[in-house]
Amino acid sequence: MLRNIIYGAAFIIVLFIATPVQAQQPAGQDYTFGNPMPLSQLGLMYTDRPMRAKSPFTVGPGRFQVETSVFSYLWDDNHFKRERISIGDTTLRVGFAKNLEAGVTIEPLIWQWLKNGVREDDFGLGDTEFRLKYHVYGPNYPQTMLPQGESALAVAPFFTLPTGTDDFGLDRMSFGVEVPIYFNVGGPFTVGLTPAIAYIPEGDVFADEDDEYIRVSNALALFYPFQSDLAGFVEFFARANTEEWSDWEGSMDGGILYQLTNEVQLNAALSFGLTDEAPDFTTQFGFAWRF
Repeated sequence: MLRNIIYGAAFIIVLFIATPVQAQQPAGQDYTFGNPMPLSQLGLMYTDRPMRAKSPFTVGPGRFQVETSVFSYLWDDNHFKRERISIGDTTLRVGFAKNLEAGVTIEPLIWQWLKNGVREDDFGLGDTEFRLKYHVYGPNYPQTMLPQGESALAVAPFFTLPTGTDDFGLDRMSFGVEVPIYFNVGGPFTVGLTPAIAYIPEGDVFADEDDEYIRVSNALALFYPFQSDLAGFVEFFARANTEEWSDWEGSMDGGILYQLTNEVQLNAALSFGLTDEAPDFTTQFGFAWRF
C-alpha cells in the first residue's frame, strides 16, 4: 500500500513537471537544448553543493554544470570507529528547457576503514542518483544574490540506482522528492531550505534485510556574500527514518564559495555531527564549472 501511494505521488510530480514547461517560455526566449541560452543571461552561478540546502535555480537550456567534490574525508567514532575518503564525487546538471534540468551523480572512488576490534579496509564505488529539477516560481537566473523580499522554489524528484560496491550503497532502487527553497530575509542574507522525503527499500546497508521505511530530512542554510566573488554559509541538517529503532541524525555545517570566474567556482565545507547517528566530522573540497 505504501509503495503504491509513493509511486502515484511520483507520477503526479513528473506529470506536473512535464506539462507546463513549454507554456512558460516567454516570447523571444524559446531557448532549448539545441538552441542554448547565452551564458551572459544566466546570471550568478548557483550550485547544489557543498551545502545540503540545494538551489531552486536550474541550469540554462543547452548548458551544462559540473559540480565535483575533488576530495572528502569522514571520521566517525560513535558506534564504531570509521574513516572514509571519497574522490571525484560528481554531479552533472544539464538544462533542457527554461525551467527544467536533469542531473546525475556518481561517486567513483571510495576508501573506507572500519576499526571495530579488527581493522577492515574496503574499496569501491557508490550508488548512482538521477534527478529532475523544475523551477516553480521566483527569479530563475538572478544576476546577484536574491534581493530583499524575493523568493524562489523548485521541485526535484530523484531516484537512486544500487550501483555501489558491497556495503557502499543500497541493494534496491530508492526514490523520493526534494523541495529547494531560497528567500531573502533582509539585507545580504539569504536563507535556503530543502525539505525532502524518500522511500528506502529492503537491503539498505543500515537496515534489516527485510526492512523498508520512509526517510525525511531538511536542511536550513544561511548565506552571506562577503564580497562579489566570495560567499559563506552555515547550515543545520537533520534526517530521521520511520524505523522504530532509528534515532535522528543532526549536524552543523559551514563553508565558503569562491567565484574564480563567472563560470568557475571553488568551494570547501566542514560538517560536525550533533547526534550519535551523524558522522563526527566531515570535510570536502571541490569546484563547479558551467559551460
